[in-house]
Amino acid sequence: MTDGRVVGEKILEYLDQIDKDGGKALKWHLEKIAGNKANFERWVDRCLIEKYRFVVRVTENGKEFYAKTAEGEKVHQLLKSWGPFLPYLLEFGSARLQPWLRPPEDLFR
Repeated sequence: MTDGRVVGEKILEYLDQIDKDGGKALKWHLEKIAGNKANFERWVDRCLIEKYRFVVRVTENGKEFYAKTAEGEKVHQLLKSWGPFLPYLLEFGSARLQPWLRPPEDLFR
């Protein structure tokens, strides 16, 4: 299982590339981030497009591009501003800290 920090960083990397390409990234640029076609399909097609709808596929003059949706732009801004704090926020909800957050069993007796 991939932890949330890695997922957030990966999504940020894809959305940053779309911005670097002037708002419409070429498929090849996103495939380079993914590393191979299977990872591209998993991350971009299934995750960013189908599941979360942060990205849309656009065809212009026979070329395929990828652009952010309004939701994708919001998530991008959130990841850019909260990115450094993401590991700490995820840790608060993790199983490692939950015993410390629960009151002792005899507290309410």
